[in-house]
Amino acid sequence: MKRKFADRPNWKRVLSRAMISERFDNDAFVGYAVLINIERVREALWVELGGKKQCVVDNGYSWLTLFPEGESYVVTAMFDNYGEVVQWYIDICRDMGFTDKGIPWYDDLYLDVIISSDNKVSLIDEDDLALALKQNIINQDDFDFAYIEANKLMEQLKQNKLTLLDYSKEIYQILQSKIEKNKHQRTV
Repeated sequence: MKRKFADRPNWKRVLSRAMISERFDNDAFVGYAVLINIERVREALWVELGGKKQCVVDNGYSWLTLFPEGESYVVTAMFDNYGEVVQWYIDICRDMGFTDKGIPWYDDLYLDVIISSDNKVSLIDEDDLALALKQNIINQDDFDFAYIEANKLMEQLKQNKLTLLDYSKEIYQILQSKIEKNKHQRTV
């Protein structure tokens, strides 16, 4: 498994950024949210999804990563420079925790579910999951668990029961306003 950190410390593409982390505890979401505002990049990142090229990292973009308590996935909502969702990227994971500095992390199980801004759902990185099993990086239980969790998520998406996607837009607005307020206080 790959341990990934919410602050993305090795993100070489990003030259300048602002970050805020906050715990939420309400009917819509219980867990941690980390917003990274990407101020300046070395180069934009474009990905292909369903035959369509999409920019996911550029100057002015933001990534909101949600760590829902008690779940086996992490949701990253990617926003463009106008605050519109580009896509949601769901990492299936085995464990979540915090560094000694309070930064959330998760152990990525390779398999991912992507939801485009027009709500097309894709299951990706199945080959990475199979390779991790073959190389004994994960065991058969982890392999099976990843598919069980991905299938549960895809069924929830099919039935419009994964309300966290819509709520991610509200969390984005809340954290975005706090970053702006902090930025304004530093310049005054």
